Amino acid sequence: MAHHVSSGHPAINISSDNDVAYHPKTVKEASHGPLTVQIAQYHHDPETIKQKGAWTWRSLKTKYNTLAEAKAAGETVLKKNPHFYPPKS
Repeated sequence: MAHHVSSGHPAINISSDNDVAYHPKTVKEASHGPLTVQIAQYHHDPETIKQKGAWTWRSLKTKYNTLAEAKAAGETVLKKNPHFYPPKS
């Protein structure tokens, strides 16, 4: 079981849309491309889990220029959507 599921933490993925490598140097220089934020929406209903699996990745429509903006956007979405968190074990 993935750590974020067993710990109860949500899963967020932040990635660059272009071919420029997204690593510490490009982040520091802000030379990476626009960033996409994806959040795992966990399903709590057993029937939905059977049909769709344990979660669905949801991509935010807005692209972000900095890692700080992308993280803040992900945190805002999670605060507004507590049902995205994994089920409590």
